Amino acid sequence: MIVSRIPAHAHFVWLGERFPDLAWLAVRAAAEHGAFAALTLWTDSQRLGDDGKVRDLVRRRGVALRQLGGLGPGPLDASDARRVASLAATLASPAARSDLWRLMAIAVEGGVYLDADAITLRPFTALLEGPAFVGAEHVCLPAAVVGARRPWPWLRAGALLALRHALTLRPGAARRFKGVASWYDLACNNAVFGAHPAAGVIVALIARALALPPERARRLYELGPRLWEAETGNRSSPRCAVVDPAAFYPLAPEICADYVANDPSGLLGSVPDPACYAAHLYDSVLRRRVGGAIDRGWLARHRRDTLLGRMAAPFVDELCTLPP
Repeated sequence: MIVSRIPAHAHFVWLGERFPDLAWLAVRAAAEHGAFAALTLWTDSQRLGDDGKVRDLVRRRGVALRQLGGLGPGPLDASDARRVASLAATLASPAARSDLWRLMAIAVEGGVYLDADAITLRPFTALLEGPAFVGAEHVCLPAAVVGARRPWPWLRAGALLALRHALTLRPGAARRFKGVASWYDLACNNAVFGAHPAAGVIVALIARALALPPERARRLYELGPRLWEAETGNRSSPRCAVVDPAAFYPLAPEICADYVANDPSGLLGSVPDPACYAAHLYDSVLRRRVGGAIDRGWLARHRRDTLLGRMAAPFVDELCTLPP
């Protein structure tokens, strides 16, 4: 019998030997707020367990640290599982390798995948009733535009990019963006998704990944958002619900500047949207905005005068006691 309910099991993937402060915050918030019965941190490094922040999560929060090499084939036949591992080994980008391994983890065990810059704000319980879900975000360059040969889609995308940038030049970008959000396309983002073990949509995504020409598989986003766009058409179906941006992407790309904007009077509130389950932060964008990593020092300094600082405030003192 096929089980349709998604397990209350959160999965994270981290490729490398050192675990950033923001990644610790993401796992810690999931443990505190997500109502997950289990949490697993998948890695390709034998040394990640030596990181003091990872030891803390394993010892005090019950997070299981597991090697990606130990993942079984799950619903795949053994040859396809080997092809996934072989493809991952050819990818220079850690993000692209993570795109593949997160699909395998959910295909084999089921549950909810979260990026290490997604901060859980409330229980995922309501999302676990169907076979699968993924979130949509407001974007300027969906796959249809990237593949367009005519100039009009590119001209429109350029105008939308310029408008979005203009909206971020002062705090309150999200409030202003609401008035023009309908002008932007909705497209899937694989930073947060969930499915039951062997879910049809996940197996189909893996098949699509294996069918890509090697040079295309190495392109940015091809094994992540582009793969999901091709499989879902950015629309809900009986196999997979495509949920509203408020669920995981309440602040769109670049609009996420509001997370780190100077806001000492709290006009931006303490959560980005009451409907948000987990707020994906777009860490690379925030790094550009603040000129460096979002680490414990930044969070401690800005726990009262930024939206992100207020979201992280319950955990910052605990983080500051851990090894750097």
